[in-house]
Amino acid sequence: MLCPICMALIKDAFLTACGHSFCYMCIVTHLNHKSDCPCCANYLTKAQLYPNFLLDKVVKKMSARQVAKTASPIDQFRHVVQQGNDMTVKELDSLMTLIAEKKRQMEQQESETNMQILLVFLHCLRKQKLEELNEIQTDLQYIKDDISSVERHRLDLYRTKERYSMRLRMLLDEPAASKMWPSPMDKPNSAFVPNSRAPPSTSSPGGLNNRRFDLRAPASHQGHQRRDALASSDPPNPPIQSGNVIARKRRVQAQFNELQEYYLQRRRTGAQSHRQEDVVAMNREGYHEGLEDFQSVLTTFTRYSRLRVIAELRHGDLFHSANIVSSIEFDRDDELFATAGVSKRIKVFEFSTVSKLLHISM
Repeated sequence: MLCPICMALIKDAFLTACGHSFCYMCIVTHLNHKSDCPCCANYLTKAQLYPNFLLDKVVKKMSARQVAKTASPIDQFRHVVQQGNDMTVKELDSLMTLIAEKKRQMEQQESETNMQILLVFLHCLRKQKLEELNEIQTDLQYIKDDISSVERHRLDLYRTKERYSMRLRMLLDEPAASKMWPSPMDKPNSAFVPNSRAPPSTSSPGGLNNRRFDLRAPASHQGHQRRDALASSDPPNPPIQSGNVIARKRRVQAQFNELQEYYLQRRRTGAQSHRQEDVVAMNREGYHEGLEDFQSVLTTFTRYSRLRVIAELRHGDLFHSANIVSSIEFDRDDELFATAGVSKRIKVFEFSTVSKLLHISM
């Protein structure tokens, strides 16, 4: 069933006078160059070629069986239509109705699949947003608790400051009162010596007590004012901000995103690592460890505006790639630090020794 020339299934089979079958195009092409049979080498011309209808029919049946075994239903249907089999109009209408129904069914399945995929996406999106919302609500609760803690701490500082200020004023007022009222040892007879030009009421003991009461009344009134101010819960209005405070606030605004990420990281890590009893103790004290750590970092960050060179470590030629230092790390006690770079060599230095020297040549 294979053509001896192309070694494929014979297409349009033709028989030669010597009894061999070939594809029509294959044998014609061969005879254009040679006048012999490719199988037996007998003399052969184009006039000695005859159609082999029986073989061609058998080959077509075998080809149809092969297509039926390996091809998809679409290919089989296409093959049947291309073969030109006789079909009535009623059969074609029934077939087209079946195809249209199959098309609607497939479109419905496709729509259901698309809706299912969209629904899965929306569920995943809602879950993600709910997690983000819970995280934001937790962060807001952290911020609210920390604001309350900072306000309480700020109020305690204000009250402490007012107590110290009141004590200082009382200490400053006592020498003035002692100068205003001389002791009886200095002038023992001054209260009993009559004055001829003074009115009689001023020389009596009652008048003396009235004068003492009148002079000490302003001091007593000032003490009540101080106690009232100390008992108030709200601190006074903030004073006029200095240039240093404004500059520190600008540094915070410039690096706000990085500071925000560090604050939330420290706050979340501290909340997850604390045991239950530690959380109770923290609530009783009113100041979280993560907030205290962030306050230390924020204070250090805003306090300094520039870096000062205290020493130089020379690793040879700066423009040589092997001398590039890409990492510097300190130990836990900040006594030693190590450098590493492209050369894959780690060098350890003592910070106190390096800081005392201006230049170190290596």
